[in-house]
Amino acid sequence: MLVVGYGKLGQAIVSALHDHGVEEVKVYNRTVSKAAEVAGVAVVKPEQFSHENQVIIALPAHAYEPFFLKYAKAFPEDCQFFIRQRIWSLTTSQLC
Repeated sequence: MLVVGYGKLGQAIVSALHDHGVEEVKVYNRTVSKAAEVAGVAVVKPEQFSHENQVIIALPAHAYEPFFLKYAKAFPEDCQFFIRQRIWSLTTSQLC
């Protein structure tokens, strides 16, 4: 599972995953240094998105569109995106 964004929401999600037994959580954050020094966090680069099939989007709503416009094609077609109490299972063609 990949968490995109490591602001307050992303940090809370990572903490909850750790509390539920997930030892290492993959995180993509624009500012790499913010997540790089955190125990139990593996920082992921966009080049690695193709290996992810479940992604939690922990970005502010205004950042969804720019993120997906830039990176949608980097994810596998069967990738599931978890966004604010909804589960969206979208293909790359649906995002673009």
